Amino acid sequence: MTPARVLITRDPAAAHELAALLRERGHEPCASPMLEAQLPADPSELAGLLDQAAHPSGPTWLCVTSATTVAALDAVAQSPDWGAQLEAARATGLLRVAAVGEATARALGEYGVGLDFVPSRVQSAAGMVAQWPEHPGARSGEDSRKAPRASQWTGPTPLALLPVSALGSDTLCQGLRELGYDVRRVTAYEMVPVPAERPVRRREPEPLAGSAT
Repeated sequence: MTPARVLITRDPAAAHELAALLRERGHEPCASPMLEAQLPADPSELAGLLDQAAHPSGPTWLCVTSATTVAALDAVAQSPDWGAQLEAARATGLLRVAAVGEATARALGEYGVGLDFVPSRVQSAAGMVAQWPEHPGARSGEDSRKAPRASQWTGPTPLALLPVSALGSDTLCQGLRELGYDVRRVTAYEMVPVPAERPVRRREPEPLAGSAT
């Protein structure tokens, strides 16, 4: 019996897991993307957001909600060591970085960016809001119930930087505003039919210091 061919409308590099499952069930997978991520026509706003994260003037969160966003940040970065620059900002205590889930966390980690918050229950924008540390100084793992609520914060209004898809929901943006954050939302990419005019091309991260070659 001839195996059924199954079209996976994703990039082959991102379809390995699903393709393997289909093969296990006797199917013949074929991966061909119909859409791909495209950078904004003017990427300067996204580049400016990344620079703002690397040089925070006050308490700041960089909130990343997809691995594609990580690739977009890398594409507009002025320097290939942008991950190290974010880490330097984290070391000052002014910048904190949040990821929506493990895949996004791994993508950031490939560029040497550490995480301060990843939701442990539901990995979505709603899940981030539900478990978000209520005080900008509260690190992941601390009991947020002991932290003061937004109305009790003192000092400068904390900033949340949200590089997102053009079609991304307002869930995280609205949730953080309700917690008292000044939110800056910037389009990182949009999904368009293949081929894209300005495709998001992922550069290979430079080896981290001390890693095996």
